Amino acid sequence: DRVRGFVLFLNRQWDEDDGGLLLDEEDSDKAYTPSFNTLLHYRIPRWHSVTPVRGKKTLAVVYGFVLRKRPSLKERAQLFVRETAKNPIAL
Repeated sequence: DRVRGFVLFLNRQWDEDDGGLLLDEEDSDKAYTPSFNTLLHYRIPRWHSVTPVRGKKTLAVVYGFVLRKRPSLKERAQLFVRETAKNPIAL
């Protein structure tokens, strides 16, 4: 399961007029301008978009996700049994 997303900006000379801004769709006041050697990370899921790059520039980034191992069905069942034994529910 993805738990975090990240973007590492690699362009040395970039400003807001060049585009490529990451817009946080969940917080309308947030726009992130690419800045060299800056790591932006965010929780998943997160609604966002990127503005078009203007001119002849190329936006260079490394992006990816931090993953959490999803428990198998057997592990989830064992956890359920263990937690239910600690906190029995009166029917």
